[in-house]
Amino acid sequence: MSRDILVLYASQTGNGEELAFDVQRELERCHFVVRVFAMDDYDLLKLPQEHVVIFIASTTGQGDPPDNMRSFWRFLLRKNLPADCLQQVEFCVFGLGDSGYAKFNVTARKLHQRLLQLGATSFYRRGLGDEQHELGIEAEFDPWLEGLIESLLNRFPLPNHLSVLPDDALPPPRFTVTFLPNGSTPVDSMAHLPTPVTAYTRRVDSAETRLAFAAPVLSNRRLTPDTHEQEVRHIELSLVGSGLMYDPGDVLVVQPRNDSTASDELIRLLNLDPFSVISIAPNAQFKDVERSRPFCGIPMTVRELFDRWIDFNSIPKRHFFSVLSFFATETQQKEKLKEFSLKTQEGKAELYRYCIRERRTVAEVLFDFHSAVMPLEYLLETVPIIKPREFSISSSLRAHPEQVHITVAVIRYTTPLKRSKEGLCTGWLSRLRAEQGESIPIWIKPGLMRLPSDINNPIILIGPGTGVAPFRSFLQERIFTKRLSTAGSPAVTLELTEALASPGETTAESSQLSALAVADTLSQCRPFPSSNVLFFGCRYAAKDYLYAEEWAAYVAAGDLWLSVAFSRDQEHKIYVQQKLVESGQMLFQLIERGARIYVAGAAKHMPRDVRRAFLEILERYGRLQTEEAERFLTDMERSKRYVCESWS
Repeated sequence: MSRDILVLYASQTGNGEELAFDVQRELERCHFVVRVFAMDDYDLLKLPQEHVVIFIASTTGQGDPPDNMRSFWRFLLRKNLPADCLQQVEFCVFGLGDSGYAKFNVTARKLHQRLLQLGATSFYRRGLGDEQHELGIEAEFDPWLEGLIESLLNRFPLPNHLSVLPDDALPPPRFTVTFLPNGSTPVDSMAHLPTPVTAYTRRVDSAETRLAFAAPVLSNRRLTPDTHEQEVRHIELSLVGSGLMYDPGDVLVVQPRNDSTASDELIRLLNLDPFSVISIAPNAQFKDVERSRPFCGIPMTVRELFDRWIDFNSIPKRHFFSVLSFFATETQQKEKLKEFSLKTQEGKAELYRYCIRERRTVAEVLFDFHSAVMPLEYLLETVPIIKPREFSISSSLRAHPEQVHITVAVIRYTTPLKRSKEGLCTGWLSRLRAEQGESIPIWIKPGLMRLPSDINNPIILIGPGTGVAPFRSFLQERIFTKRLSTAGSPAVTLELTEALASPGETTAESSQLSALAVADTLSQCRPFPSSNVLFFGCRYAAKDYLYAEEWAAYVAAGDLWLSVAFSRDQEHKIYVQQKLVESGQMLFQLIERGARIYVAGAAKHMPRDVRRAFLEILERYGRLQTEEAERFLTDMERSKRYVCESWS
């Protein structure tokens, strides 16, 4: 009886990939032979011959499959596939999702249903992890995996001469680290691979791989006053010499790096020489992991590895504590690490209190348990690599040739124990300066939102906070195109480019103080709305009204109809969804004229509340019943006339 198992994962940020290798590790303790592939890396023609397949699938955006699942999913959806083509396959599915999104875990649900339609048999229950749970995805994944192993062992018993490897046995490392002789020449990963992000995407799409670029910083200015608790920055990058192109609605992907001082401190703690040249390779039985560790085979210094690749600012998983316990030399520390790695309720509660709730990082744990010096081979296995981050592009390439802009809210917060924390990527971006000649590894990714080809087609934009970023791109593109079509000469084109450029070197305070004046101009354009309609929301007019001067200029020129909700400038809170309902009659008229609706911003409540507002508008002004309004809006979503892009 074959004990071969295939694990296929679809992962956008790497979390699903980590779970896939967790499954592999646990199954190999039971002596199963396990192969792991990203779905788009797997030869689909072999799927009908597989016997047992475990699928790990994340849901991204508003119910979209991850990038490394798109080809796989398109193939499964082909109408000419026989209904019994997967009748030999037995499968189970685990999904990663966030219940803050309307389409919670829809990718896993759809995959499970489609596999059944193609004749496959589900041998174990579907698991649906929720990022909103206080214990994260692991709250569902742990019992799901435990039950899965029990199910497989019942179906495929161990041979008599074998037994399950105990939890207190240190598994062999997946990697070998070779310290090269003195005098060996390291290869800068930025030079060998155009950027680290290129290496990370080389298994996704060769066209994207060629378009990675180290973009010089042109400008990095704060949009909010220094006195405001939320720091939001406007960053401009040069694309000169890159050949990169983008459309409004596209996404800029950034590959961040660790702080070099923090890297050096951790290197010293682990008794490593930062200037040692190393080469990393997967051990023979773990060749699958090479696809997820792009630095394999590249000679580099230890410092390069820690600066650019090892995400020691990530929150460690239970497996990290289990492995670390084997290297602790102080008894008390060893026992505590073992306690954190227990799968019991008590162990999970202890891990939650110490690590998850307090958001302790890998580096902080290593310093807390200083007697446990984890070898580099195991660090590479238990700590993820730094993943790329995505930002909506907030500029138009036509208005800003050879430039790309992003709008970045810097993540800073205080833990329950009053410790200050900062996001790896946004904190790093906030400190980059043009005068220091710094650059950012980037590439462009197609976004979900697309402008209509007709610039007179009405668009309704709802973007609270930094959700307004892609709509700055939309408006610049539409206004530039409209003015250019009525002007036409090269001289006028230059004037238009300058007119749509970023405001001069005014302070964030003076820019924000102009916000109230902007609000006073709104009534001038209310009788006859422009084809460009923007609903923006923030807390205070004078503190976080992003790009206030730019919107004011568009309103004054008749290019924009604007409504702003300042939620904290009065006793009762006002949000964009209330402003939508207040303007409901006008919005319904625009919808009747074929308007497209775009929503962007934080995923927690806003997308759901905005959608409810449009349902209310359809019922009140379209005189539709509740069910009719729901069908109408669903049809708009299917035809891409209502598009929502949100993030946690």
